[in-house]
Amino acid sequence: MERLNKTLSKLMVLIILLSLAACTQQKRAFDKELFDLLGVDSVSIQHLLAARASDIAMDKISFEKNDPNVLAMTNGGYAIVGKKTTEKSIDGVMVRTGCTIGKANLLIIHRAKWKSLWFVFFNKKTGMGVYLEVNRSVLDQNIDEFQNLPDEMLFTTIETADFKGENLPEFNGNKGVIAIARLWATGVPYDFLQAIQFHNHFCPGITSGYLIIKYLDKYLPIQEPGETYSIIACPPWCKDDAFQVIFDTTTGKKELSAVHMTRGQIQQLPGGIAGIFIRWNSKAKKGHGLVLTFNWSKKLKIPAGTPKSERAMIMMKYVDNPEVFISTLKEFEVSSEEELNKLKIAGVNPYEELGLLRKK
Repeated sequence: MERLNKTLSKLMVLIILLSLAACTQQKRAFDKELFDLLGVDSVSIQHLLAARASDIAMDKISFEKNDPNVLAMTNGGYAIVGKKTTEKSIDGVMVRTGCTIGKANLLIIHRAKWKSLWFVFFNKKTGMGVYLEVNRSVLDQNIDEFQNLPDEMLFTTIETADFKGENLPEFNGNKGVIAIARLWATGVPYDFLQAIQFHNHFCPGITSGYLIIKYLDKYLPIQEPGETYSIIACPPWCKDDAFQVIFDTTTGKKELSAVHMTRGQIQQLPGGIAGIFIRWNSKAKKGHGLVLTFNWSKKLKIPAGTPKSERAMIMMKYVDNPEVFISTLKEFEVSSEEELNKLKIAGVNPYEELGLLRKK
């Protein structure tokens, strides 16, 4: 019996050693994969954390590396934990899952720097997705400490859900990622996905901006070097984030001005006013402008209570026919830089300058 116990003890030690060797070999293989792909000198906690999140997802929603049916999302790079930025976690997801920006199945979702780091994986073949939120203290661990921590210590949330179901989880305020996953599964153009990533959720507002872009492509396209858009977002809403991303018309470059109006001022304008869009030629110092309206209900039969993301999905069917929603209220010329600036100066109602206010 004593000899048997000694034999069993030795066997157990051998099994443990073999398991540790296998783990070490797996880690080294992952290290080498990172080295070869990225040319990095050493693997960080962020790389390993993203790899662990990917492994959990592969197990929970059943996919292998380089599966074209799989979408990965993260706020990596935007989240800042302590004083550490989190961009290395993006590389960990890429190496482990094969999801990349170039394949349009790795989306980096814009979130505030103080938000927790999270990962989402979605398998469009099964409709299943998993959300993992990182334990912030993990990023302060060293590599050896990290390797010994169980999944439940690394992530405060590991939640699997049917992304195509009706009762959708909130995911600690990140419910919007489910709508993004559903949108991605339909194969929408990548420029729209870029706008969605910046806006951080999919809704009728950002969709209206994309439809306006398609309208401008038809009726006020950029034609010559030196031309750009000067946009007066009056009133501003989610649409304006699409212009900043796709047109590069940003507030910092003074190419997008947000002008708020009172309820009384809005009532003096035609319904659905959507903003002023000027194709400006910086060389010639002149431009051509359109005042647009956006009719939210035109020709659409959407039942009351339909979720915003579903309404937005219906709107996307009209990408090639934006005129269903959008009309030109006024077309005008801007003959000088002074005229352009007059529309944007503080205290000025641009619609009054354009003669569009109705008398009370």
